[in-house]
Amino acid sequence: MKTLILFFRKLGLFLLLLTLVLFVTQTLFLAPLALLSVLGCVYIIRTWPEVRVQATMKLLVLFLCLWLPMAFSSLDAVNASRALEKTLAYALYLPAAVFIVYSIANARVIQLLHAFIFILLSLWIIDGAIQYFAGRNLLGYPYTPPQLMGLFYPKVRMPYFLAVLAPLYFEFIRLHCKKHIWLLLLLIPFAMMILLGGKRTAWMMLMFSGTGYLVYLYLINRRFNLKIIVLTAIIVLVPAWLLVATHHPLSDRIDSTLAVFSTDAATIDKATAHRLDLWRVAVAIARDHWINGVGPRGYREVFNSYAEQNNFWVQSGRPQGTTHPHLALAEIACETGLVGLAGYLVFYLLLLRWLYHELRAGRLQHMPWLLCPLTAWFPLNAHLAFYGSYWSSFGWWMLAVSFAVVYSARHGPDTDH
Repeated sequence: MKTLILFFRKLGLFLLLLTLVLFVTQTLFLAPLALLSVLGCVYIIRTWPEVRVQATMKLLVLFLCLWLPMAFSSLDAVNASRALEKTLAYALYLPAAVFIVYSIANARVIQLLHAFIFILLSLWIIDGAIQYFAGRNLLGYPYTPPQLMGLFYPKVRMPYFLAVLAPLYFEFIRLHCKKHIWLLLLLIPFAMMILLGGKRTAWMMLMFSGTGYLVYLYLINRRFNLKIIVLTAIIVLVPAWLLVATHHPLSDRIDSTLAVFSTDAATIDKATAHRLDLWRVAVAIARDHWINGVGPRGYREVFNSYAEQNNFWVQSGRPQGTTHPHLALAEIACETGLVGLAGYLVFYLLLLRWLYHELRAGRLQHMPWLLCPLTAWFPLNAHLAFYGSYWSSFGWWMLAVSFAVVYSARHGPDTDH
């Protein structure tokens, strides 16, 4: 029996790591995630009396905060079949998350996972740097200025993953830089990949996760090491400044981003890549369907009915806009309504409360891990669809891993539950 348990734990860890690796693809990550879900269903059925008093119940509450509004919205969605399909598919995240917690809730495994994440991100970064300097990456994907894609080609998604996982990357360097000071140099290509990705949302996400990590550094020391701060600033900021000064597409991108502080609506619209028109439509949809919205992924179905003729996306020949409003709160408001917003608010407050309790209990080492799901589910994220399978999959992957970290610390490294 112990051999079988060990086998399934190793299988769960393998599928967990494979899922993260396959996020560089469009949909292949769904295969190991589906297997994790199946294994999770089996685990829940066979061990229900034991499971229900563990971390599963907390995951269940968080899951229901997002899933119940989706189910309620699907009842009268503008595209009922698609909304129901998304809602049923979303239900697979819960058993997958349960099995992830079961598989890796072990201190030694968590250390291996942390090292794997660091190595994988470093490989992505090195590959991206090769693509930038050589014109092609290790797989032959070309560099198509102004945005660097790396292994995620043809999508610009690497900056989002780096921004979310930044606290774990920084923490690994902090833990090992005393013996290997050269690790600090990896902060240079890390910053380069975030900047060259050209995604302003990723910059904002990095500011959020980076600020949280600085707070963590203060909490564990109750003081800042001025020498380390100055050294790190020189290592990161000087190359970043040189990159901005010499890379004109990036400097233009930064200049256009700063225009968001303008008082002119047209200038702000241009600075946000014409997302004001997307948000106006989302507000109009939410106003008419304020209770439970138009259904998950229903924004694209009604966009043309709400968009005015002078809407940028209509004039550009894209009557469905960009399939979603590119703002998490706007997407929730128009697709699942006030019910969805309430569920999301409870969901995010529970995440914050979870972090607060860990800090109150003195488990400061969990903070870098907990900052990751807080960044992934940040309400002002303006990148991928909130209810889309891609970002939802990564969000639940990250949330389950964070739960496993906390659970392993509370129950010891040799827990078999």
